[in-house]
Amino acid sequence: MEKYIIIKRIQDELKISCSTTSDTEVMIESYEKIGDEIVPKWNGIFAAAILILKIMKFH
Repeated sequence: MEKYIIIKRIQDELKISCSTTSDTEVMIESYEKIGDEIVPKWNGIFAAAILILKIMKFH
């Protein structure tokens, strides 16, 4: 349950409005708002890749 508390906190803090209850949607929206600085705040066991085509950057 802790994972959902952290994701909910990020969602509330950044005032992210989601169309689903997916934590993935919050991760994508928070990355779009803040960029690389948000990644350490994501706490959980998961794998993610973000490909930014405009600048050819891969995380």
